Order: sequence, then structure tokens, then C-alpha cells
Amino acid sequence: MAKSIIQTNRDRCYLCGRPALYNDPLDKHHVFFGPYRKKSEKYGLTVFIHHSDCHIFGKNAVHNNAEICRSLQSEVQEIAMKHYGWTIGDFIRRFGRNYIDNYGNSIEDVAIAFNLMANAAARVYGVTLAELDESKPIVEAKNHCVMCGEIIPEGRQVCTLCEREE
Repeated sequence: MAKSIIQTNRDRCYLCGRPALYNDPLDKHHVFFGPYRKKSEKYGLTVFIHHSDCHIFGKNAVHNNAEICRSLQSEVQEIAMKHYGWTIGDFIRRFGRNYIDNYGNSIEDVAIAFNLMANAAARVYGVTLAELDESKPIVEAKNHCVMCGEIIPEGRQVCTLCEREE
């Protein structure tokens, strides 16, 4: 269990800056949740936020407001990449996608992301990369693992086998 690399002051909410309240204590929020919760914990990508107002129930709570959630994920991705010396490709290998919009992707990072998707698509459709028809979309279905191409439940990005590999 890694200490948060994002927030050192555990007495104040990361989002609103207010201290913990007796009726709204601070929760530990794993910034990349779902299949990436364990990796968020492993790499210290957690923040402390008010349970009701900022975490779950408030109109600007991360689990209620996709824009706030994506903004936090983008910010934390940048911090993690700097802290660990990762490229976008390194981050995608660990967390399945890039959360940073308009980040100056290097050609190497774009190639890594493309190859991950192309290899997954090739496995799904049972072809080699050389056999892929350039006129057809590489990935047509959204319910496949971004790492290996296995069919996964809707809403997930990575299958349980690829999740365990990291």
C-alpha cells in the first residue's frame, strides 16, 4: 500500500480544500477506480475528499460528475508521469488509456498506443497485423480488452488476466 504521491495533507479535501467535518469525513479516493483501483493504490494515485459532498453524493462529486472526474484523472496522470518518469505509452500500458487531452504525444507514445489496440484487434478477429484491411476500422466493438482483445463486460477496459499482469 503506497502513500499518496498526490496529496501530503490528509486533513483537507483535495478538491475543495475544506478540512474534514464531523458529518462529512474524508474518504480515500482511488483516482483510477474499477479495474485500476489496485494499481491506483500501488502507485499512490489516491486523494482524500469529503465523503458526501466531493466523493459520492454532491453535484460536483467525482462519482457524480464526469467532467470533475476526468479533470482529476488528467491532473493525476500528469503528476504520476512526472513522478515515475513514464511516457504516455507507459501510462497506457498500466491504466489502459490516456486521460490527458491535447498532451504533446511523441510519435513513440502514439505508436505504442496504436500497437496495443492493433494487436488486441488482431487477436479478436483472428488475423495477423499484416492481414488487416486498411479500409476497415481496426476495432469495431467496445467490449474488448484494450490489452489483449478478449471480450469483457461492458464498462471495463481491461480483462482480469491483463489486470493481474501489472
